Amino acid sequence: VYTFEWSPIGSLTNPSIPNPIAFPNFTTEYILTVWSNGCPSYGDTLRVIVNTNPTVDAGPDIDRCWGDAAELQGLAGGVPGGSGFQYSWTPTAGLSDPTIRNPIATPLQTTTYYLSVLSDSGCASPIDSMLFTIRPTPIAEAGPDIVYCPGSGDLFAGGSYSWNNNVVPGDLFNVNV
Repeated sequence: VYTFEWSPIGSLTNPSIPNPIAFPNFTTEYILTVWSNGCPSYGDTLRVIVNTNPTVDAGPDIDRCWGDAAELQGLAGGVPGGSGFQYSWTPTAGLSDPTIRNPIATPLQTTTYYLSVLSDSGCASPIDSMLFTIRPTPIAEAGPDIVYCPGSGDLFAGGSYSWNNNVVPGDLFNVNV
């Protein structure tokens, strides 16, 4: 019959079983001592390395005219000694490269972009978002084409138009500018 003794016990589900579940908040070394016939074993050490999740910031919201491009300002951090991050932007439509920190975005419509990051130790960040707003673009409407024959009258620009030569009163037309 064996008796199991794990220490420290604070972050273990049950320090008296062979395989307790550990949930430390930081890297911790656990020592297992097994007892049999009243005699202890030499302690064996198990190190649980806790990596931190990276932090992520998708950057400020952007406001542009339709067709204008802008660089997204993604940022990751919060991993002591962390050197590499894998960036993932979604949706990918309108992005120059959804796997880099600062892709160029040219969306066709207002789009919420989401950024997540994976650290070099395999820990995932929470997801952050930013809004790329496409400002309404005015539509110029000059009106229908006008056929004009030289000598048939004067053509004036702007607002309502009237013809003075050989025009019956009341024959007016409008051109929207």
